[in-house]
Amino acid sequence: MFLKIFNSLDTQKINNIQGFQNELNKLGIYSTKTLQNWLEVVKGVRNKACHNSKIWNSWHKDPKELIKNTSDNVFSQNKIFNIIYIMEKVVSASHISKQNIKTQLKDLISRYENDIPHLHYHIGFPIESEKIGW
Repeated sequence: MFLKIFNSLDTQKINNIQGFQNELNKLGIYSTKTLQNWLEVVKGVRNKACHNSKIWNSWHKDPKELIKNTSDNVFSQNKIFNIIYIMEKVVSASHISKQNIKTQLKDLISRYENDIPHLHYHIGFPIESEKIGW
């Protein structure tokens, strides 16, 4: 629903809102097309989850700008971690939740990493996660 509302807006007017682009830039979003893509990516994961499709060890559309703007290739392409990463950036920046998504995800992975072989690889969790602040 939010994506439909966003798509109906005049992006020129959105870009003229004072401070809006600065806030997007802090998240690594440098155009409204990238913001639209990020919303589509999150919607895709939401749809998979709601229709009982697997979301880990599955192909996912990559968020624009994420892979391209990372020179040291920390991110694996088409993995769920990329989407979790952008969701965490947006939630942290908005102060919507007091929950720490990073800590919760790391705890969840550590709980199941012995039961699921190569869990880090399947979800695309970067080997050098400290390079991206994880």
